[in-house]
Amino acid sequence: MDFMYAAQPHAYQGFFEGDEAFLRKYLILLYTGFYVFGVGEIVPRAGSFEFFSAFILCSLCTIFNAVIIGYMTSYTEELSKKSRELNSKLNLTNTAMLNLNLTSNLKKDIIEYIN
Repeated sequence: MDFMYAAQPHAYQGFFEGDEAFLRKYLILLYTGFYVFGVGEIVPRAGSFEFFSAFILCSLCTIFNAVIIGYMTSYTEELSKKSRELNSKLNLTNTAMLNLNLTSNLKKDIIEYIN
């Protein structure tokens, strides 16, 4: 791997000029976009095999990263939901205890039971 703007005149030979295959151009541009926005402007020096394998690896890592972030978001949302439910129970209980004029010892016991 090397920085994109290192002076290597033959590093991209055949990838941008004189190549008329649309799918190949599309995959190379997609690959370069993954690297520029995902890894930090680095690309392999060598030929098409390294280019293709690095593209596949980068794509798989991006998908894996998205799955991990999705699971973390799901778990955080679930924890937030349970916290909201507990707060709702406590608010309802506090209102009921206030309306019933319970003693403070009994209020403590009820709150400890709910938690």
